[in-house]
Amino acid sequence: MYEELLKTLREEKVVAILRDVPLEKFEKTLDILKEEGIKILEITLNSKDVEKQFEIVNKKYSNDFIIGAGTVVTLEGLDFAAKNGSKFILTPNLDEEILKEAEKIGMFCVCGFFTASEAMKAKKYSCCKILKLFPAGEVPFSYLKSLRGPINDLECMAVGGVNRNNVSEFLKAGFSCLGIGSSLVDNKLIKADKFDELRENIIAIKKAAEIF
Repeated sequence: MYEELLKTLREEKVVAILRDVPLEKFEKTLDILKEEGIKILEITLNSKDVEKQFEIVNKKYSNDFIIGAGTVVTLEGLDFAAKNGSKFILTPNLDEEILKEAEKIGMFCVCGFFTASEAMKAKKYSCCKILKLFPAGEVPFSYLKSLRGPINDLECMAVGGVNRNNVSEFLKAGFSCLGIGSSLVDNKLIKADKFDELRENIIAIKKAAEIF
């Protein structure tokens, strides 16, 4: 059940994080992501109009993207994700109450962690096939290699601080995939209708990731 999604994360490498994308430009943004080959989206649950955004995605883009719910920090958030078609959830931290419930309902969880102790706790749950190092940009690229000394089967997504200039460095460092927010889906560009610049950013990041 989990292996197919894990395989897709490894193959695609880029997860587009959408937070507070203006609702009136949401579909235009999704169209560009679709056209440029982005397959996996994370819609953060602390976004404005999140219910409407999930409604739009499920109605018009269900065959185009794999949808994850991000910033899941409560059981209510997990319940919302499960009821609104999320194929996986992402958490910014390790919350065993959420992990226990995710395990119970069979929800793939990309659990946030920062230390070896947190990683070992998360890995006890079968729903946590890949963990999310957050904020990844605050530590050296060698950090993952150091963690893999004692935890040699640790598989990670990097989130926080990933941009078009360091995509290759993160992938070289051994991260399986990257969650990228404003460097990929820049709300400033979207609000200003600078969709050509938005597309150019997406193309550059996608190209950098495809080398690996």
